[in-house]
Amino acid sequence: MKIIVLHEVDFHRINKSITKVMWTPALGRLGFKSMKTRIEGIPNKPQTICIISLAFYALTMIAFLCINAPGLTDTSERLRYCLPWLIGLVILFCITLSVCYYFPNIKELKLKFIKEYSFLEEYGYHCKSSFYLKKDKIIQYRYVHDKFSPIIFVSYIRRGTVPYLVTENEECVNIWHFLEYLDEDSYNSLKEDDDAFKHCMEIMIDYMKTKSVLFSRELEICKNLTFYLYNMPDSRPAEYCLGCYDGSCFIDFNIQNGMVFLERISCDGLGCFEISNSEITLSLEESEVFQEEMKKSSFSQKIIRPLVLKLINLNEDLICADVFNQYPLLRINT
Repeated sequence: MKIIVLHEVDFHRINKSITKVMWTPALGRLGFKSMKTRIEGIPNKPQTICIISLAFYALTMIAFLCINAPGLTDTSERLRYCLPWLIGLVILFCITLSVCYYFPNIKELKLKFIKEYSFLEEYGYHCKSSFYLKKDKIIQYRYVHDKFSPIIFVSYIRRGTVPYLVTENEECVNIWHFLEYLDEDSYNSLKEDDDAFKHCMEIMIDYMKTKSVLFSRELEICKNLTFYLYNMPDSRPAEYCLGCYDGSCFIDFNIQNGMVFLERISCDGLGCFEISNSEITLSLEESEVFQEEMKKSSFSQKIIRPLVLKLINLNEDLICADVFNQYPLLRINT
């Protein structure tokens, strides 16, 4: 599957906004090759109105032609009489097709989706529910399994689909982010694969079978310890600022003599803790690796995560214990 830009849905604030833009492997587009597919089955209300209007117009046109045709002896007269009716019919037909395209029938979309991802049944998953998150724009499909974590698909109509694994706390973790967290090499190798998601699920199922005890823990780490660069205001000077825990925790870093050290850490509900301990740093080699990763548009979590946790661990005595109670994954033993 190709890499495309999609908006990730924040499930807790779905009615307020669509949050950060990310690069994510698409599972395929929901656009159909022909309009015909969209009006099969029972049409929805907008489709019904247009179809009835089109049928009424066509019947009215036929009736008027039958009534007035005998009086039109000249071919040019017949053409002038019929042409406006035909133009109106074509316009109304185009409007009907447009409505069928922009207001698709969720039942037909669901059938199309289930058929496209029928291979999930081989792994014991089945579609339990589907509904609009945003009318006529975003549909959520929930697949469940007797033993393994549920999967949620968020489909942006005519744009693509984003898959999520559901944690025990009903939090959603992007499957592709999780694969990148588990095995960065496999993630990179699947980017241009036409059957990327199928191969991705093979890896996930195998992991859930062999490491079922660790799976929930790994999901939690991936969900909350996926670091991202954040631009803090000038009142909070730092060379780098990394966010985690869904924007609830921010960690600032500075550099002295080429060595990276922990400047401060702030957490929702606990405030900001100034560390500014330039005597405790990463090694020169680790600092160089850290800075090189920060220059990338998308840095490696596998490289950055242990470096961040190491600095936090080295400065643990200077950080309030409440931070680790509220954000336990920040401890080095994760």
